[in-house]
Amino acid sequence: MYEEKDIIIETLEYRKARAPHRLIANLEPCIGIGGIYGDRGCLLHTQPVGWEGRFPEEIRPILRDLRRLKIKPDIYIAGCFRDGRDDEEKMKGREVVLEEISKFGLEDCLKEVRWARNLPQVLTLDLAQGIGIIEDQEDFYDDERFTQMTRY
Repeated sequence: MYEEKDIIIETLEYRKARAPHRLIANLEPCIGIGGIYGDRGCLLHTQPVGWEGRFPEEIRPILRDLRRLKIKPDIYIAGCFRDGRDDEEKMKGREVVLEEISKFGLEDCLKEVRWARNLPQVLTLDLAQGIGIIEDQEDFYDDERFTQMTRY
């Protein structure tokens, strides 16, 4: 169950917070890009499909914010599972994320990049602890925490 300090980041949402909050994104086929810097953090929850070549523009705001910091952020990237639908575009989305990270000079900030295989993932930035957690959700569809935030 979620706690009061948890901030759920919905699809196509970008949020910033500070400790003691946790930023949480249920990624399913989406991509999560998160950064932790000191007791603060930011998380983008976006989809890699349907942008018709404009996907880099979608992820640049978080990368600009992370590049402007006076301290080196820890960056976590997760999600984008393959399920047989739009897999080619999803794979291209993964490439675009890493290319943009490189263009912004943030490669040394990558703490963890873990692309999903065939199951959803959850990316949590625990700002009080200063850590990012990427969880594979084998029991995703049976887990009450995640079905609460899934919209049908």
